[in-house]
Amino acid sequence: MDVDEEKQHEMPMPVIPDSYDDDDNRMVVLLAVAATFPEMVRSSLEPWDLHYYAFSILSVVWEENDDDPYLVVNLPKKVVHYKFNDKSLEKLNDFARVGT
Repeated sequence: MDVDEEKQHEMPMPVIPDSYDDDDNRMVVLLAVAATFPEMVRSSLEPWDLHYYAFSILSVVWEENDDDPYLVVNLPKKVVHYKFNDKSLEKLNDFARVGT
């Protein structure tokens, strides 16, 4: 959907990688985030369960003139900012109740 022109267009299919190296890298990133924020691990589930890690990606930000794309990720009771270039994490907001 082109919002500016108010027209719908066919979207191209995403590129499917020839290898799974990219998937391995993403898993390493996920494990690093889980090591920093262990509350995202749902120990009541098995590690191979797709919902073992509690997170959702709120936004992928990659501006035209920006060499530093990043993710905005919702973790249990907080929102974090993950930079791809330097693999750094920054807590943007903490939704924990006062006194907990």
